[in-house]
Amino acid sequence: MDQVLTLLVIERRKAIGTGDTVFLRISKDGGSDSADIFSGSLDNGRYHPGNSHDINNFDGTLRIVRKGSKITTLYRTKGDKEWKDLGTFWSTSNDLEFGFLLLNFTIKRTSITAKAPITATFDNFKINAAEEIIEGDI
Repeated sequence: MDQVLTLLVIERRKAIGTGDTVFLRISKDGGSDSADIFSGSLDNGRYHPGNSHDINNFDGTLRIVRKGSKITTLYRTKGDKEWKDLGTFWSTSNDLEFGFLLLNFTIKRTSITAKAPITATFDNFKINAAEEIIEGDI
Protein backbone atom coordinates (compact mmCIF):
# COMPACT_ATOMS: atom_id res chain seq x y z
CA MET A 1 0.00 0.00 0.00
CA ASP A 2 1.26 3.48 -0.84
CA GLN A 3 1.64 6.02 1.94
CA VAL A 4 1.69 9.73 1.08
CA LEU A 5 1.60 12.85 3.24
CA THR A 6 1.48 16.22 1.47
CA LEU A 7 1.59 19.66 3.09
CA LEU A 8 0.81 22.59 0.83
CA VAL A 9 0.27 26.30 0.69
CA ILE A 10 -1.93 27.63 -2.08
CA GLU A 11 -2.87 31.07 -3.25
CA ARG A 12 -6.06 32.02 -1.44
CA ARG A 13 -9.31 31.35 -3.28
CA LYS A 14 -7.58 29.55 -6.13
CA ALA A 15 -7.91 25.91 -7.13
CA ILE A 16 -4.80 23.73 -7.17
CA GLY A 17 -3.22 24.17 -10.58
CA THR A 18 -4.69 27.63 -11.22
CA GLY A 19 -2.85 29.61 -8.53
CA ASP A 20 0.57 29.52 -6.97
CA THR A 21 1.00 26.34 -4.92
CA VAL A 22 4.03 25.05 -3.01
CA PHE A 23 4.07 21.55 -1.52
CA LEU A 24 6.21 19.31 0.65
CA ARG A 25 5.58 15.56 0.31
CA ILE A 26 6.68 12.33 1.99
CA SER A 27 5.94 9.33 -0.20
CA LYS A 28 6.40 5.58 0.15
CA ASP A 29 5.31 3.31 -2.69
CA GLY A 30 3.58 0.07 -1.81
CA GLY A 31 5.78 -3.02 -1.86
CA SER A 32 8.93 -1.00 -1.17
CA ASP A 33 10.93 -0.33 1.98
CA SER A 34 12.25 2.96 0.67
CA ALA A 35 10.58 6.35 0.90
CA ASP A 36 11.43 9.85 -0.21
CA ILE A 37 10.70 13.42 0.74
CA PHE A 38 10.49 16.10 -1.90
CA SER A 39 9.09 19.51 -2.70
CA GLY A 40 7.77 21.33 -5.69
CA SER A 41 5.54 24.10 -6.87
CA LEU A 42 2.78 24.70 -9.35
CA ASP A 43 2.58 28.03 -11.17
CA ASN A 44 -0.65 28.18 -13.19
CA GLY A 45 -0.44 24.42 -13.75
CA ARG A 46 3.29 24.34 -14.59
CA TYR A 47 5.26 22.02 -12.27
CA HIS A 48 8.61 23.15 -10.87
CA PRO A 49 10.52 20.43 -8.97
CA GLY A 50 12.49 21.11 -5.81
CA ASN A 51 14.93 18.76 -4.14
CA SER A 52 14.40 15.14 -3.15
CA HIS A 53 16.03 12.91 -0.54
CA ASP A 54 15.63 9.24 0.27
CA ILE A 55 14.31 8.65 3.78
CA ASN A 56 13.12 5.59 5.64
CA ASN A 57 10.82 5.50 8.67
CA PHE A 58 10.78 9.29 8.84
CA ASP A 59 10.35 10.75 12.33
CA GLY A 60 10.94 14.46 12.29
CA THR A 61 9.66 17.93 11.57
CA LEU A 62 8.49 19.59 8.38
CA ARG A 63 8.64 23.32 7.80
CA ILE A 64 7.34 25.71 5.15
CA VAL A 65 8.71 29.25 5.52
CA ARG A 66 7.43 32.23 3.57
CA LYS A 67 9.37 35.45 3.29
CA GLY A 68 7.79 37.94 0.90
CA SER A 69 7.26 36.18 -2.42
CA LYS A 70 9.63 33.28 -1.65
CA ILE A 71 8.62 30.03 0.05
CA THR A 72 11.24 27.59 1.35
CA THR A 73 10.54 23.96 2.20
CA LEU A 74 12.63 22.24 4.89
CA TYR A 75 12.72 19.12 7.02
CA ARG A 76 14.67 17.92 10.02
CA THR A 77 14.99 14.35 11.26
CA LYS A 78 14.41 13.86 14.98
CA GLY A 79 17.68 14.37 16.84
CA ASP A 80 19.28 16.47 14.08
CA LYS A 81 20.01 20.13 14.74
CA GLU A 82 20.34 21.23 11.13
CA TRP A 83 17.42 21.75 8.74
CA LYS A 84 17.70 20.21 5.27
CA ASP A 85 16.58 22.54 2.47
CA LEU A 86 14.26 21.02 -0.13
CA GLY A 87 13.99 24.11 -2.29
CA THR A 88 12.89 27.72 -2.46
CA PHE A 89 10.15 28.77 -4.83
CA TRP A 90 8.83 32.10 -6.09
CA SER A 91 5.20 32.51 -5.20
CA THR A 92 2.55 35.15 -4.90
CA SER A 93 2.73 37.86 -2.28
CA ASN A 94 -1.06 37.48 -1.91
CA ASP A 95 -2.68 35.64 1.00
CA LEU A 96 -2.12 31.87 1.14
CA GLU A 97 -4.11 28.97 2.54
CA PHE A 98 -2.58 25.89 4.20
CA GLY A 99 -3.71 22.31 3.71
CA PHE A 100 -2.61 18.71 3.93
CA LEU A 101 -3.45 15.40 2.27
CA LEU A 102 -3.04 11.85 3.54
CA LEU A 103 -3.34 9.08 0.94
CA ASN A 104 -2.95 5.34 1.08
CA PHE A 105 -2.83 5.08 -2.70
CA THR A 106 -1.52 7.15 -5.58
CA ILE A 107 -3.32 8.05 -8.76
CA LYS A 108 -1.49 5.36 -10.75
CA ARG A 109 -3.00 2.53 -8.68
CA THR A 110 -6.14 0.77 -9.85
CA SER A 111 -6.60 -1.23 -6.64
CA ILE A 112 -4.99 -1.59 -3.23
CA THR A 113 -4.76 -4.14 -0.49
CA ALA A 114 -4.48 -2.06 2.67
CA LYS A 115 -2.47 -4.01 5.24
CA ALA A 116 -1.01 -1.06 7.15
CA PRO A 117 -2.50 2.35 7.89
CA ILE A 118 -0.84 5.65 7.16
CA THR A 119 -0.44 7.78 10.24
CA ALA A 120 0.59 11.42 10.64
CA THR A 121 0.77 13.12 14.01
CA PHE A 122 0.62 16.89 14.15
CA ASP A 123 2.41 18.09 17.24
CA ASN A 124 3.17 21.72 17.98
CA PHE A 125 1.55 22.94 14.75
CA LYS A 126 2.18 26.69 14.39
CA ILE A 127 1.57 29.43 11.89
CA ASN A 128 3.80 32.33 12.86
CA ALA A 129 3.94 35.89 11.65
CA ALA A 130 7.44 36.94 12.57
CA GLU A 131 10.50 38.69 11.30
CA GLU A 132 12.70 36.08 12.94
CA ILE A 133 12.35 32.38 13.76
CA ILE A 134 13.72 31.40 17.15
CA GLU A 135 14.70 27.72 17.07
CA GLY A 136 13.99 27.24 20.80
CA ASP A 137 10.32 28.03 20.16
CA ILE A 138 9.96 25.15 17.68
